[in-house]
Amino acid sequence: MAKWNLLAELVRLLGGDLCKIYHLPTCFYSLCEPRRPMKALKRCGDEATIFRIKTFCEQSREIPSPKKLDWLERLNAIPNIDVGEVLIFSIGIEEQSAITYIGDKRALVALAGAPALREAIEILGGRIKCLEQIVAEMIICHGMVEVVEKVRARPETDMSLKIVFGSVQDGRRQGELLDGLRSYYNDLNKSTGGLLAAFPCIAPSAGELHRVL
Repeated sequence: MAKWNLLAELVRLLGGDLCKIYHLPTCFYSLCEPRRPMKALKRCGDEATIFRIKTFCEQSREIPSPKKLDWLERLNAIPNIDVGEVLIFSIGIEEQSAITYIGDKRALVALAGAPALREAIEILGGRIKCLEQIVAEMIICHGMVEVVEKVRARPETDMSLKIVFGSVQDGRRQGELLDGLRSYYNDLNKSTGGLLAAFPCIAPSAGELHRVL
């Protein structure tokens, strides 16, 4: 989201209150690496992205430590779920009104495929959103042109969105874009046994007739 300059849109989508949005404690240092500015620049792409991440981390809140260590230990034992994802899932299990936003599809597949975590899957089921869901919600809430232009400006950021949105010259109707995002969502939701929250929907409108040129 930072690379696409969509963090502000994400915050608005989540209600606009940064005090209710949480990020990993390691987010800024792992992405922006203040002691290795050249490496951070290579990872983030430009100084503006680094600044957006820094500002977001300063204004939102860090995910707290879980009150119980049980889920940390059980999740840590599962391959393809890294330390940050273990913390995210653990807090999601404890805070059962929270929605978890995650971009790592491998972690979701690993979680869903672990018989020992059946209870966790039941607790988290329907409260996890993947990247394609978030982008679809942004298109519906903030308008197709704004979102698509920003994503297309950095096509290297995510291959699935690059494919869905096509080249800069390729016009796509809003419905076509949402169908493409829904296809990736359906594949992941099937792979995770229905772990994801429902895909956003929109009633047909005049907006369906507009094209991104």
